[in-house]
Amino acid sequence: MNRIAFIIIFLVLSGVLFAEPGEITLSNSETSNFYYILDPQLGSSSPDGDTFTSLDMTKFTSISPGSSVRIMNLTIGTHHIIGFWGMPGTKEYSAWTLSFSIRDGEAKTFALRQKNLSGVKSANAIEYREIKIDNTYTEWEVYPLLAAFSKFYSPSRFKLQTKDSIREAPLSAAQYWGRGGTSIEKVKGFYGDTSFYLYFETSSRISSGLSIILYLFANRNPENKNYYTIEIVMDDTTGEGKILLWTRDIKEYMVVGKVRSSGFSAEAEVEIARLPEIVQKYLFDYYSFDLAINFFDERQGLHEEFFYTTLFFRDMVNLRDVGKEN
Repeated sequence: MNRIAFIIIFLVLSGVLFAEPGEITLSNSETSNFYYILDPQLGSSSPDGDTFTSLDMTKFTSISPGSSVRIMNLTIGTHHIIGFWGMPGTKEYSAWTLSFSIRDGEAKTFALRQKNLSGVKSANAIEYREIKIDNTYTEWEVYPLLAAFSKFYSPSRFKLQTKDSIREAPLSAAQYWGRGGTSIEKVKGFYGDTSFYLYFETSSRISSGLSIILYLFANRNPENKNYYTIEIVMDDTTGEGKILLWTRDIKEYMVVGKVRSSGFSAEAEVEIARLPEIVQKYLFDYYSFDLAINFFDERQGLHEEFFYTTLFFRDMVNLRDVGKEN
């Protein structure tokens, strides 16, 4: 074997052996327990159409309604989850499946929805209503989680921007991680005919300088660029912030919504009609967003940005169809 071939093989093996493991968070957005197994031995058969009974509940890991689990140390590649919802009064449960891929050090969040099963409705269905952005948050309690993060969560990426440079940096170099609202615990969302709404809960008090960033992508093709970005800007002096739309290579922004914050919670409304026409058309079919937190220290001219996860707009609760089923 010549030297060049040996070096190539060594580099390939090194990429596999020293790759950072990934992780996922599973959030049960339904009103019944979810039972699952990660990477079962399926062989060449598909579990679609299979059924389970109550005896299978002892063999699966469960997630209670509104709760989340974090699965860590996942190897790079494709993984599979098979599970079912244990609905009261049911003897057999239909299989629910999820396949996903993990890249080097990647973290993903999945809001598990029973609606993926045809002909099955949630037990004790919750009645959702549109929410006013008024700095009261009790109405959000019935909404399912779009994403959840434990107090031990550490962002996979940290970007440090000073007056002179922008660079990736170790988390230990951050001044504001875990402070000023940068530590998100819960994310919820829904959309209606004219707006979409987001709720954020943090473990540190929200303060001025904090922005929640949504980097929009029309698809998840690696070559696809981020042309539009939504910035939710907080202001703890009045509790009223603004929501900005940035377009790549354009310095001016547009105000597209409003946000209210108090203590450890914030709720935001984005007016869909103020978004570009192409985004309006495909927002809830194809668009996703990378969720990040940015803290700006004006005195130092310092930005610290912490990446959280990728989410899809279509996974928000859809209020457009409420009351139209009958």
